[in-house]
Amino acid sequence: MGFFNMFTSKSKKEQPMQDNNLPAPPSIEDSNLPEISKNSNITRFPTIPRSQNAKNIQKIYEKQRRLSNHRDTVETIQPLFIRGSEFQDIVTDIHETKIALKRVEVYTHHYSDINNHKEKQFEELRKNIENIQHKLIYMDRTLFK
Repeated sequence: MGFFNMFTSKSKKEQPMQDNNLPAPPSIEDSNLPEISKNSNITRFPTIPRSQNAKNIQKIYEKQRRLSNHRDTVETIQPLFIRGSEFQDIVTDIHETKIALKRVEVYTHHYSDINNHKEKQFEELRKNIENIQHKLIYMDRTLFK
């Protein structure tokens, strides 16, 4: 028995609140919802367009998954074999991706060089303005002595 239960009376049992003033829920027959048959061609979510290579890879993956579902647990998984043309398409896509990544890396490096150069120029400008300010303060002091 907990410490906080010591102060509550055991004779009172908590009753859930009942509110009889709530309205009844509407019936489905009275609603103006459209009828949807099981044979209708309504899809729940739109499909994402994919390239032909992605479709081929997905077919291969699904085929391997189906094969792996039917295998015995003792049997080892065999290597995935694909056609030479599909492999060449995959290699081409990987190569194009590498080229695009290298291009982005060059642009990023170029941007950082420009940004560093700009920062150096701003720092030099700040130092020059500070130097001019000190000279003006010195001139002001010497003129008004």
